[in-house]
Amino acid sequence: MPKSFALEIKTPAGIILPIRGAFPDAEWERVQEFTRYAKELIELPLVGENSRWPDLNLRLGTPENPVKLKSFKKGTRPSLELTDGAPLTVDASSQPPKSEVDALLHRLRPFIFQQSEDDQRTFFPGVLKLLSRRIPCPPLWGPLKDRFAGKRTARMMQLQITKDGVTRELISDQALSDWLNAFEFHRNAKKAAQFNEIRANHIARDAVRALMLTLLAEKATAIVRVGMVTYTLESGSDFSSIRVRP
Repeated sequence: MPKSFALEIKTPAGIILPIRGAFPDAEWERVQEFTRYAKELIELPLVGENSRWPDLNLRLGTPENPVKLKSFKKGTRPSLELTDGAPLTVDASSQPPKSEVDALLHRLRPFIFQQSEDDQRTFFPGVLKLLSRRIPCPPLWGPLKDRFAGKRTARMMQLQITKDGVTRELISDQALSDWLNAFEFHRNAKKAAQFNEIRANHIARDAVRALMLTLLAEKATAIVRVGMVTYTLESGSDFSSIRVRP
């Protein structure tokens, strides 16, 4: 039996959008599965409502010879291009415990890892596309899509590595995917060697990990916020209200 719903969505501008519709059985089963995994994700120390993700304390140069960064005008995006001689490092004490990171990676797999048809059931882009079709509301889904893809972070900061005349953007979903395949999910030795060759003399291994964890935190936030919407659909009454968060 199709799952009917009636929503009242309030945008940041104060506009209220009433939306009614229904999910076919197969689609609703996917939504319920997504909601179940999202609930498991929010139980983690790094993701829960009271969590506090550690600050990203990056340093350019060495403690003995730090490189002073120029200041940026308010409203502009800090942009940093790394070249040989001034490696980017991170304060290791500011990073979350390995056990918590491992738990986060494990719980994120159903949302970010796609290899077979079964994986597509809770793959975030696919579920978001499904929800967008049944609940047409760009102000709700657009920011969450951008956040999951790392575009929100990229708008705030640009970090590039130039090596042999080739420039590579490090604050990107592609860089995160390469890093996960090289060092976490697949431990691909060839990809790891390529990644290490690119970052050598430019950015410390721990600094790369800190940046990638920042992008993963953005993915987790997007997933949880979509999960709040699907939970509302699952547990709501005849008419539910949803507020769009920036």
